[in-house]
Amino acid sequence: MRLDTDTAFEDLTALIRRIGAKEKFWEPKPQIDFPLEIEVTQTNHPEITAHLFDYPFGLIGAYGRQCLLYIPYITSGRDYPKFHFMECSTIKQMRNGGRFERYIVTNKVSGLFSVYINNHYKQEVQLDVCMNCLSEHRGHRVSIFSVRNFDIKLFFKKCQPYFKTLPSGHDGNIPPNIYRNNWDAISATYRNSVRWCCEQCGVNLAERQNLLHTHHRDGVKTNTSTKNLIALCKLCHIEQFQHNHMSITEEEKAFILGMRRRNSENERKFKDMR
Repeated sequence: MRLDTDTAFEDLTALIRRIGAKEKFWEPKPQIDFPLEIEVTQTNHPEITAHLFDYPFGLIGAYGRQCLLYIPYITSGRDYPKFHFMECSTIKQMRNGGRFERYIVTNKVSGLFSVYINNHYKQEVQLDVCMNCLSEHRGHRVSIFSVRNFDIKLFFKKCQPYFKTLPSGHDGNIPPNIYRNNWDAISATYRNSVRWCCEQCGVNLAERQNLLHTHHRDGVKTNTSTKNLIALCKLCHIEQFQHNHMSITEEEKAFILGMRRRNSENERKFKDMR
């Protein structure tokens, strides 16, 4: 495109001629139309799994692409997980509960998400948007109709969602969330290392070792680092975040409570002897 300064900018033309400057021809740069949906891998988009792109409103993306978070594991008979487009109350709750690493990141906009069914069969399924994300973003309660009709592509054209930080996993490296083959040995070794005592309430369950569990702090069953493990009696285990589905018999509960009382009495006797 040529800038016709003679007719459009008379003062500028006079200045150009006075200083002896040459006319400049301006050619517009071609616009590169990047695809909205891109493959996220550790190699071609390390930024998406490495750190947060901190824009004025805490926005994230890989080369300008927005992202979604979701849990890629579905158990038969349970509700499907939801996908998240912002740092909603659910994400904050999972982060505070030490369960944030269960999420993976993706920037696919098809509405289909790669998941493991019962931790064995990988396939793509349709997931709904998180209702908390939608209501907190809009500032008011939303209906199931709004959830069902949520269009990811249209939303990404209008908004730039954000997350405070990103989990390490992404949709190119989803591992099955299953116990390791030697989990029984790992669990027994760990519980023995704490002398078969619950690390939360202190009850000693050497007499009933099956009532002492080894719990994964972050909810990732393949993460068997000792920093991620904690020995919990069955009562304390049920009280953990999203573990109220566990069952315990009245006899088991009575035994644990009885052992807690016995431990307390022994501690008082020991203090009196001192």
